[in-house]
Amino acid sequence: MSDDSVRQTLLEAKQQQCNRRCADCGKEKPEWASTNLGVFLCLNCAGVHRSFGTGVSKVKSLNLDKWSMDLAKNMLKIGNQKANIYWEKNLPHDYLRPTWESQTDMGDFIRMKYIEKRWTEKNPCSKSLTETVKDELPTFDLLSLS
Repeated sequence: MSDDSVRQTLLEAKQQQCNRRCADCGKEKPEWASTNLGVFLCLNCAGVHRSFGTGVSKVKSLNLDKWSMDLAKNMLKIGNQKANIYWEKNLPHDYLRPTWESQTDMGDFIRMKYIEKRWTEKNPCSKSLTETVKDELPTFDLLSLS
């Protein structure tokens, strides 16, 4: 697989409407991604994800790092919308999302979202994101978070 086709797949994923903003803070034009979570991130949120370690979030630059076609396809198949439907399923509709400019700690929000899994489905019989899209995602490893 050529680097050009990998870049093209990644560009296609990045250009989807739902991926034009950071999955966590909403900043425009994210240039980073968590490859195992399938989300596009801004530099600041990517830094928080990186602090979790690769057992939680595997962060790559969209421009600086080398990507495999499998990872690029995962980004195309998951993306911010599907991921946030899973990670924020029970986020209250009136929840005031923090921003990097607000007094609320954005890092705490991201930790609650991915490590505490505060807003995911609490029913143990419900499908995880991996189970929901497993037929489409041969290399997606969200199950390693459990």
